[in-house]
Amino acid sequence: MRRAGWERRLSAAVRDWEDRPFAWGSADGLTLLTCAPVAQAPPSVTPAAPYQRAAFGSGWTDPDGDCLDTRAELLADLSTVRVTLAPSGCSVRHGR
Repeated sequence: MRRAGWERRLSAAVRDWEDRPFAWGSADGLTLLTCAPVAQAPPSVTPAAPYQRAAFGSGWTDPDGDCLDTRAELLADLSTVRVTLAPSGCSVRHGR
């Protein structure tokens, strides 16, 4: 049976990695994945800083000064039904 190019390359890589012949059909996909070598991250890579909400500012703004912030105005504009506002009129309580 003639193998595709990627199969020949994988077979050679596994054979080199394990230092023993590789028999096609003797392992399932999970075994192949667990046996495949994985590159390690370079030591110079540092983990990302932890999430801090304060780093993103004070939140939504109210550019037109009507007490509805941008989020509330978008919710009201995009709702497919009439929205219900809070008693203060400054936030959306219900909509769709």
